[in-house]
Amino acid sequence: MKKIIALLLAAVLAIGLVACTSNTPSNPSSAPSAPNSENPVDTTPADKGTYKVGISMYVMDGGMTALSGLMKDTLASADIDIEVFVTSADQSTEKQNSDIEDLVTKGCDLIWVQGFDKNAIVGALENAYSAGVKVAISTEADTDSYTYRYANATDEQTGEMQAEWFIENYLKKNPNTTYKIAMCNGVMSTPGGAGRRNGVVWSLEKSGCTNYEIVTEQDCNYTTEAAQAWAEGLMTSHPEVDVIFCGNDDMAMGVANAIDAVGRTGEIVLLGTDGHEVGLQLMKEGKMVATVRMNVDEIGKAMANSMIDCLKGTLVLDENRMTFADASLLYTLLDETNYKNYND
Repeated sequence: MKKIIALLLAAVLAIGLVACTSNTPSNPSSAPSAPNSENPVDTTPADKGTYKVGISMYVMDGGMTALSGLMKDTLASADIDIEVFVTSADQSTEKQNSDIEDLVTKGCDLIWVQGFDKNAIVGALENAYSAGVKVAISTEADTDSYTYRYANATDEQTGEMQAEWFIENYLKKNPNTTYKIAMCNGVMSTPGGAGRRNGVVWSLEKSGCTNYEIVTEQDCNYTTEAAQAWAEGLMTSHPEVDVIFCGNDDMAMGVANAIDAVGRTGEIVLLGTDGHEVGLQLMKEGKMVATVRMNVDEIGKAMANSMIDCLKGTLVLDENRMTFADASLLYTLLDETNYKNYND
């Protein structure tokens, strides 16, 4: 993990930098060259008065609700006047397209788009971008119509942290026990859902341990209800499962409910991701052994500050129109040794 973070930060320092001032042409070959003495970048912000910023969320689970709230608060406390609109697509790409179009109609100067299928909202992104709106995206998209892409630590890293904890505390300590694993994924068609799942699977594969088997996996759309319905069936169809990795704590809550209903709490090893109110309560009740805490304060502030800098014309980007957070601040593994130190 430390090697990954170090490499990411080193890569950031090594890349040539430019300032975010306006939309880059969608044709990369016509993009302006990096700034030099003959091609200075104008970082003077527009004399705007009040800026309008839209935040388009794909899903509003516990972690994303906290995240969007903190982003809104940070934007509202900026040294420039910003009006903020927050939308939730409720896991519908059709609604997210509509949300983005509505934010354009509201006259937003910048729209932040969080958590989406990389090719499902291309039309909305391109329409917003061609309308002169600064478009900030949190993941890859199958279009060049965006102003910049923001990168936290990768979703794979959260999965890696889950897996590494399980490897050290179970696989290596009990080499003669073969653990039967089920994967409760978010949405595998999105980079976040795939990333969290793949981080777990790849880390298990690289561990050198052979005393595990992934028996089954299912997309549960990040919701408690979907995960509980799936886990209730799992208790019957795969009673041999004794470990369940969940892509967020909302899903872990549904799985915990199903486990509790058949009297197997404490018998099945349950791991989650997000580490906020839902996850902390599950750990307090002895229903989940570990979770990867998203340090929402740091993540939300960094995201919002990138938007503020972009509006001002002072955001630092690399040659691929990306900006990076300090990955070492973003995630913390919580288990019985430290979860009581956190109180949401």
